[in-house]
Amino acid sequence: MSPLMTSMLFVPGGDGRKLAKIPDLTAPALIIDLEDAVAEQRKEAARAAVAAVLAAPLTSVPLWVRINADRPGACQADLRAVFSPHLAGVLLPKAESARDVEAVDWYLTGLEQQAGLPVGTVRIMPIIESVTGLEAAADIARAGSRVECLVLGAGDFSLDVGLDWPARNGVSALVLHAKERLVLVSRAAGIAAPHDGTYPMFRDAEGLRREAEQARDLGMFGKHAVHPDQIPVIDAVFTPTDEQIGRARRIVEEFDASERLGVGNVVIGGQFVDYPVAHRARALLETARALAPAVGRD
Repeated sequence: MSPLMTSMLFVPGGDGRKLAKIPDLTAPALIIDLEDAVAEQRKEAARAAVAAVLAAPLTSVPLWVRINADRPGACQADLRAVFSPHLAGVLLPKAESARDVEAVDWYLTGLEQQAGLPVGTVRIMPIIESVTGLEAAADIARAGSRVECLVLGAGDFSLDVGLDWPARNGVSALVLHAKERLVLVSRAAGIAAPHDGTYPMFRDAEGLRREAEQARDLGMFGKHAVHPDQIPVIDAVFTPTDEQIGRARRIVEEFDASERLGVGNVVIGGQFVDYPVAHRARALLETARALAPAVGRD
């Protein structure tokens, strides 16, 4: 499993100027996009440019690639071109069945074996972007050990169900349902919590913050960004605050002390704390520890 990623930043694979800026970008991970960000007639040139970046990356940030999945030939051409020991994983758009994931898994296995890499080195993030994909999400989440987490592509999903995106009056109930379903099937499959997709209004920091908080409160962990300015906003939402960490420590310490006395509950600051609350506090502390290098905490 990859390190925790509070955010991932898209970089257009067909834009040489933006690819050249990769060494200067700071984010938990980068997604080099070969799909929507590249015109059809520029796909081959973009593959070559992205392959050059991955051959000798000038960054320590994990590099992912969103491949084309609408045609098997395009998918395999992308994988052949960008495969590298420096490739952290691929985002598989428009995933609609476990077979979609299994086909990419199988092809990656061959590339890894040829390169002498351990099978499973390259991870897969399936993107759910349609009603068909949502219906198959439970199977997709279990489609192999490479599956890192699911992602909701709210733009294409909204298009599939005939909704505006972004919604005119906040998030639609159908999109919320889709996010909730991905949280549940991910938990049942034992994989990481799903990522929320992008918020396209990159100058609307408040709208981005609200959408990220909503995703977090639904049980998602992490959100994708289309602009570097979105990264600090997203990271702040998914990173436990000092206040939350302090309270979680207090809960764990006082609950453990109570448990040593043979009592499985305690009242802290007017809150009844039993095993589920204590477990949640421990999980928050584990998240904070995992993120500590990224946020500069001890």
